[in-house]
Amino acid sequence: MDDYMARQIWKFYVKEGCEEAFLKMNGLDGDWATFFKGSPDYRGTRVSREVDSPRTYLTEDQWTSRAAFDSYVDSNRERFNELSALHEELYEDLKHIGFFEDQELQ
Repeated sequence: MDDYMARQIWKFYVKEGCEEAFLKMNGLDGDWATFFKGSPDYRGTRVSREVDSPRTYLTEDQWTSRAAFDSYVDSNRERFNELSALHEELYEDLKHIGFFEDQELQ
């Protein structure tokens, strides 16, 4: 499958007044995307906001595979941890929804 993709999905409950900073950090040119773009296996990030709960967001990081994500993070653990610490200041709670991989349908 040429379009195969693995997606890591997170749900964030952003602190009041931190919405703009959250979007900036998670946007197309944000800190996370800039960090992930160091890997040729990174395919992009999507950010969605819940319609009925405007401080609730989903992020979907797209990779060629989970192994590629794990390898990149393991090789860049210090920077990953730095970004994670900065990011924690912007949300009240988060939930890791999961890592999903495309399936070939017959």
